[in-house]
Amino acid sequence: NVPIGWSWDFGDSETSTETNPVHMYNAPGVYTVRQAIGNPCGVDTVVHAALIKVGGFTVAVDSLGGTRDSVTYTVDVDTSVLVYDNAVTLQAVLSPTPSRGSMIFKFGTSSAVPPYTTTMSGIATGGMASGSYTITITADDPARHAKIATIPLNYAGQQLLTPSVTTLVMDSTIVTTSSSKVITLRNTAAVGSGLFVTVLNPQTSGSAFSVQGSGGTLAPQQRLEWPIIFTPLRKGTFTGELRVTSNDPAQPLLIIPLTGKGIGEQVPPTLVSRTSTELVIDRPIIFDFSEAMVPNTSDTVLIVRDKLGDPVNGVRTWPTNKRLQFAAVGFLPPDDTLSVTLRGIVTDTNGNFLDGNGDGREDKSPLDDIVFALPTGPGVYPGDADNDGAVNERDVLALGRFYGLSGPPRTSPQPGFTLQPASAWSLREATYADADGSGDVDSMDICPIAEFFDNEVSLPKAIVDQWLADVSAGSPDLVSSLINALNACPNGGAGQATLHRFLSDMQGPAPVPQSYALNQNYPNPFNPSTLIRYSLSEPTDLTLEIFDVLGRRVRILENTHREPGVYHVVWDGLDTNGLQVASGIYFYRLTTPHYHATRKMVLLR
Repeated sequence: NVPIGWSWDFGDSETSTETNPVHMYNAPGVYTVRQAIGNPCGVDTVVHAALIKVGGFTVAVDSLGGTRDSVTYTVDVDTSVLVYDNAVTLQAVLSPTPSRGSMIFKFGTSSAVPPYTTTMSGIATGGMASGSYTITITADDPARHAKIATIPLNYAGQQLLTPSVTTLVMDSTIVTTSSSKVITLRNTAAVGSGLFVTVLNPQTSGSAFSVQGSGGTLAPQQRLEWPIIFTPLRKGTFTGELRVTSNDPAQPLLIIPLTGKGIGEQVPPTLVSRTSTELVIDRPIIFDFSEAMVPNTSDTVLIVRDKLGDPVNGVRTWPTNKRLQFAAVGFLPPDDTLSVTLRGIVTDTNGNFLDGNGDGREDKSPLDDIVFALPTGPGVYPGDADNDGAVNERDVLALGRFYGLSGPPRTSPQPGFTLQPASAWSLREATYADADGSGDVDSMDICPIAEFFDNEVSLPKAIVDQWLADVSAGSPDLVSSLINALNACPNGGAGQATLHRFLSDMQGPAPVPQSYALNQNYPNPFNPSTLIRYSLSEPTDLTLEIFDVLGRRVRILENTHREPGVYHVVWDGLDTNGLQVASGIYFYRLTTPHYHATRKMVLLR
């Protein structure tokens, strides 16, 4: 019956539903055509195997290798299916366009009738720049039936600007001199108008490198030199980059790595001195070093802990590059023993670690850690002037005993009857007699005794008379001044009436000594200070001296004239040169025209 539908498959992936189609084949080959015809009763299909034969050509490329400035390939142009009788012309193009130079392609046979094989050479010109390129080969016939083949090309081209070295390695003793090395740049182009180059100052770690000169024009095959100066700031390795810019489009920036090794002096730093006296709130721990150090305020360098192992708050500062100090902040536990550790990780400016054990080597932490114990200052309860744990009449005796002495005042006093951290006085016992913390043992120290008076104690009058007579020499109005101060105390306290009665009984002029006397020092043994008391019954010139067990004079404490009375003087354990004397037995001698006496005392450090 009558067909009403057609379907064609031309064998090259193209189809049609026309009754009488016209189809153009664009590639050579042998094609099978399928024809389907249908109506409402069904479909008939006819297969025409290998019905169509299309003649043509193909192109293929194989690499034959190459040299620095050229590459070589074989190009095969072959017939396909049928004999091809038209000449085919070959041409090649490089993409992208090189930033410098070009590549010229030459064929052994650029036009012929297939089948034929020829060679193709790519020759770089003008110092062609390195890069990744693509060679596109086009085979074309008169009917413009073009065939294309592509080939990747990784070209290591010519670097016109070449340095003489790529890495500088230099040693320098930083305390004496700097060292230098010359970098040479060469324009390796055979021809051309030259390259204008600019040398930038090196980018470096620690500013150890510098360059002399700035740049210039390099003609083909010309060389220019630039000295690189290396001046390390410390021991260690330094790195940097020398950057050279040019008007070469293929190489606008050349980076030359620099490496320098600073030797430096090799002597590790040592600790010259450190604080050995007790630590108080206003007195820092001080470390003095043998040379300039790198300041480091980390709490891992200097560690201070109390006897319970808890850290002591403080500020670590470097007043100079040879001194580290630790200032405690806040309340210091009194009469405590602090553990102080200066770790061997601190370094001098040459990078040498601290030689804490003094063996001349960098053993580093923990072998070179400096660890020592440091006592804290005394703790004073206001009013407990004799430090016996109770505030009573006995504390008045301590005032008289140390009346007129001065020492460091207490800072940041705490309110009420609480433990007050204090700086120890030269005579430690006098620290407690300063009951109000003013820095002077005077009549006003009666006020804390009255304010915090605890209980009444009956003291034998004869004992009190003797104490007050001894300690009030030079101040015959001591008892009166204490009474006046007691009356003026802002907080009289529970002990005001008792103390007033106690002092009233003692009132009276201090007796003039009836004879010369040199009393035993107090305390004895002592460390670091002791009080020496003597009595004079008439006006006289006197000398008070200290001698060691060999009879050598250590120090003259007094060489003066005195009126009759009882006097005291404190020896702080220092010799004539201000140096601490060693532990041992010492003698103190009082000499007048009519009296001389010698007593023995013991210093225990």
